[in-house]
Amino acid sequence: MMPMCGNEYTSVANHKTKNKAKRGNKRGSQEKGRRELISKEDGQEYAEVQKALGNGRFIMQCYDNISRIGKIRGKDYRRMWIGVGDLILISLRDFEDSKADVIHKYSTEEARSLQVPMSFEMIKECTYMNFI
Repeated sequence: MMPMCGNEYTSVANHKTKNKAKRGNKRGSQEKGRRELISKEDGQEYAEVQKALGNGRFIMQCYDNISRIGKIRGKDYRRMWIGVGDLILISLRDFEDSKADVIHKYSTEEARSLQVPMSFEMIKECTYMNFI
């Protein structure tokens, strides 16, 4: 086995830093353009997230006045970050009325442009933001 001199160590270290610099930030590289507004269809409903249960599941208050447990679908599980109070679009299940699947999360701008009735907390937040 050949002894390694200081130059070989530095070349390996430089190689690693070069690769890290090339990678870039995946989240920051996405464009913040305007998306097409998705509205609800048959078998879908708007909902507001009440509580995060973990593992991609949430307790949500739907706009048909039914509280349901929602689950992020597999395609969007690691791509969609949902917090309490977010407005989402869910797909109702035919065989379980108490559970639903999360299809889409609306941004704050998209939620304002949708023509859906707001909850009391959302109305209070909007009026507070208008006074500031």
